[in-house]
Formats: sequence, C-alpha cells, structure tokens
Amino acid sequence: METLVDELATRAKADPIAYRLKLLNPDARRLRAALSLLDQRSEWRRRLPASQAVGIACLQYQGTAVACAAAVAIENKRPRIHRVTVALHCGQPVNPLSIENQFQGGIVFGLTQLLPKGAITLKDGRVEQRNFDGFTPPYIGDCPENIEVHIVPSDEPPTGCGEPPVPVISPAVVNALARLTGKRYRTLPLVSL
Repeated sequence: METLVDELATRAKADPIAYRLKLLNPDARRLRAALSLLDQRSEWRRRLPASQAVGIACLQYQGTAVACAAAVAIENKRPRIHRVTVALHCGQPVNPLSIENQFQGGIVFGLTQLLPKGAITLKDGRVEQRNFDGFTPPYIGDCPENIEVHIVPSDEPPTGCGEPPVPVISPAVVNALARLTGKRYRTLPLVSL
C-alpha cells in the first residue's frame, strides 16, 4: 500500500509526507502526529548526495503510528541504507530508551523482507526454512549506518512498540530505490535491482 501511495505522490509531483498528510482523515491524530514529527526531524532528506534518494512509508498498527524516512544508495547492485529516521506515536512513552532500542531492532529485522534468502518461503504449503541455518538475517553491511528514533510526546494510554517498526522499512527502502532506478518494485524479497 505504501509503495502505491508513494507512486501517486510522485505522479502528483508532491512531497511524499505532505501527500500522505493530505490523504489522511482529520481524526487520524496519531499518524498525523508521527508524519509531522518525521517531517521536522528528517530535514536531512532535502540535502542528499546525488547518489542517494529518500523513501517514505508510514502505518498505524495496534494503536501505534509509525512514519519512516530512509536514505538509500545502490552499491554493488544492492541497496545500501545510509540513514533511517523514524517518528512514532505510541501514547505515553513509558521507557523511551527501550522504545528506541525496540524500534532500531525492528527496523533491522524488517530488512529480512527485502534481502534475498532473508524471506520465509513456502513450498507445497510448508515453510522451507526449518531453522536459522536456512535463513539469512541482515548482516552489518545491510543495516542502516544510522537509525534515529523520535517519539511524539503524549499522555495517552501506551500502545505496543514491538511489531510496528518492522513493516515500514521495506516500503521506505523500495520507494527510495524507485527514485534511484525509475523502476517500481512489486515483490519482495528483492532479487535484482
């Protein structure tokens, strides 16, 4: 869904964050707050080297809203993620350092959806990867050089922070790759750029 929204923003020649904010219902307070904070905290995206592009993605899951910006280049025919900024609204942040750690780990784990041999696959209705030896996690070289996490201040009841960061990194990276290559990616994991 986020790659389609990004494609529409590109066709409209609109800023991807402003476009998403325009599409959201006025009552989508948490997602609006996360996107607005991302817009403020990712000013770096306006000053990227020519070899890099930024991709944006957002979602709300189990009450937690997440917005992500990823600066990506292509090196050795693979995506190289230089920087990720994440903004989230999870209600009252009970332990901000734990939330930051949870989101950094979730972003790295989410990269498994992108990388060849990182995805869980099915054959004849059965999972092919029986254990960790059949699964390739992201290596240090696959991980972002910098992951910044920003939390929307709130006194609302807290919501979860374990799963929400995982699904935003892949569409953010794919949206950046689309800007670099002019090609839209419709399936994961990425087997070629």
